[in-house]
Amino acid sequence: MLEQVPTSHRGHPQIVIDLEFLAFAHQHRSTAGIARFLGVGVTIVRNALIGYGIAPSGQNSFPSHDNLPPPPPPNDLFDPQLPVPEILPEELHCIPT
Repeated sequence: MLEQVPTSHRGHPQIVIDLEFLAFAHQHRSTAGIARFLGVGVTIVRNALIGYGIAPSGQNSFPSHDNLPPPPPPNDLFDPQLPVPEILPEELHCIPT
């Protein structure tokens, strides 16, 4: 999955992430999730995604909050300020207060 390749430059060796693993992981996890799993920084994962052509350069390849459907309405079932409905399902029994 992960290989450290020595380079001719001073400093840290180059970290190479397996292409098949990265393509699979990119479909199921975020960049940060992949980085945490591999124990590397998100920049290394992001650069590998771009280098392999899995993710386009210059834009976020993951869905943003703008593309998500709106959240469901709040669940007011337990709100004590709301009146008890007049018609309840048979499996629910209401005790008058």
